[in-house]
This record gives sequence, C-alpha cells and structure tokens, in this order.
Amino acid sequence: KLLGSVDQTAGVLGVKDAYPKAVEAYQKASKLNPLNPGIKIAIAGALNADGKTKEAITYAEAALALVPNDKSIQEYINSLKNKTSVPPPVPETNNPKQ
Repeated sequence: KLLGSVDQTAGVLGVKDAYPKAVEAYQKASKLNPLNPGIKIAIAGALNADGKTKEAITYAEAALALVPNDKSIQEYINSLKNKTSVPPPVPETNNPKQ
C-alpha cells in the first residue's frame, strides 16, 4: 500500500503516469488483502484523481460492501456521483464484519 501512496502523491505533483501506477500498486495490495476496505478506497481515490470517476465509484462501493455502516464511505460515494469535492475517507475499520 505504501508504494501506491508514493505513486499517488507523485500524481498530485504532476508526475506522468503516476496515478495508473498507484492504482496498479493498490490493486496488488488488494489481492493480498481483499477484505481491506481502506485499500479499495485508496484505489477509488487514485482513479478519481486520474479522472476515472465511474471506476472510482465501483471501488468505493466495494469498500462500502465490506463495511456497510461506514457513513464516510457513503458520503464519498455520493460526492463522486455528484462531482463534489470530498476527500477519500479512512474507513471506520480495515477489518470488515465477519
């Protein structure tokens, strides 16, 4: 997840192809830890920053499915759908309900 964060920060600074590299790194992390909603939110944030809002919504909704009572994720999804500016949330837990 750290490499994805570095790539995403590079994207903010205008480094070419940083967001796709961040998404790729986060996706690898998500494969290792598929029940971690924080990683899915990180993917959503990188995709949204890269202008891929529809894909970002898909990942944010996957995070919400893991922690359905997390209001911050729902607010983030609504902001993506309404194209308003709300930063990606930190999920209430990185461990979904079993």
